[in-house]
Amino acid sequence: MLGLKEATFKLECIVYNLIPEVYIFLLQHQITFDYFVSQWFITMFQYDIDHHEQCMTIVLLALFFGQKVIFQIAFQMINEIKTKLVNYSFEDALIYLKDFASEIRFTKVNFLMRALENDLITNELVTELSYVYERFRIIYKGRDMNGMMDSSMPVSQRVRFLRSSIPGKVNIKVLWQE
Repeated sequence: MLGLKEATFKLECIVYNLIPEVYIFLLQHQITFDYFVSQWFITMFQYDIDHHEQCMTIVLLALFFGQKVIFQIAFQMINEIKTKLVNYSFEDALIYLKDFASEIRFTKVNFLMRALENDLITNELVTELSYVYERFRIIYKGRDMNGMMDSSMPVSQRVRFLRSSIPGKVNIKVLWQE
């Protein structure tokens, strides 16, 4: 399975490209992704899902379809709350981000179906983001990457790095153009 820092970095790249309003909101309020997604990746969503059967379904889907399933579900969780989240103050956003998963009805098949229907998040993309993560680690070697891009890194540097192309065939910006 992925390392926590790498998984968080990949999700940050995905959110930056697919839900920029959430990324900008979090950046403006200096809320790091590891603040709320670490528990998802460490426990494979078990912390946030009450039903053991749903957790097993997610694990089985990830084993069958690959790592993309984990990112599709994490992305869908953020996507479900984007409208509500961007209207919160800093303090309210912090509280909401820790507990919002209880609002998402994992027991409904339609949540999982919406998550898995996202064909922009593919195993190929997840692999390409691994190369981006390695490039990031090499470029910023020696910096403390506390779960993702170092939050002390100037915003312009973080955004510039995310805008850079992925090594290989896939370019995030081209892939996700609207």
